Amino acid sequence: MTVKRMFSSDRNFKIWTYSVSFRRLLLRSNKSDAGRGDAHPTRSEILFFEVAFMIVRPWMQGVTIEEFDPDDVPADIGRLAGAGWPGVDEVKWFRLSAADSVGWVAALAVYFREDDLEYSDPSFLLTNPDGTPGRV
Repeated sequence: MTVKRMFSSDRNFKIWTYSVSFRRLLLRSNKSDAGRGDAHPTRSEILFFEVAFMIVRPWMQGVTIEEFDPDDVPADIGRLAGAGWPGVDEVKWFRLSAADSVGWVAALAVYFREDDLEYSDPSFLLTNPDGTPGRV
């Protein structure tokens, strides 16, 4: 079994945005989610690019992301994803383990960023090369 740990955090993450046309999934942990006991001085983001499949809770208490070899993805997840469906066979598989759930994302790539931007500021990961806000 080939498993590669990509990211781990005890912060609370939420699905911040998803774009069907651009197939981008952005998870975010804002500076202060004090209502959930998760106060931090920075904002943390995770962007999955070219998403072909996902089964993810809307929010996660802590998250560890591991990349799996496609042959090691559980058979029931593979059946849900529909092996042979356009795009599924060319992507990487990521397991998202949280305190109370496990999710899966099949995507071309995943990116991570921590910054000091505010709640309503656009994501740096979705910014165009000229500095203007990008499309999700």
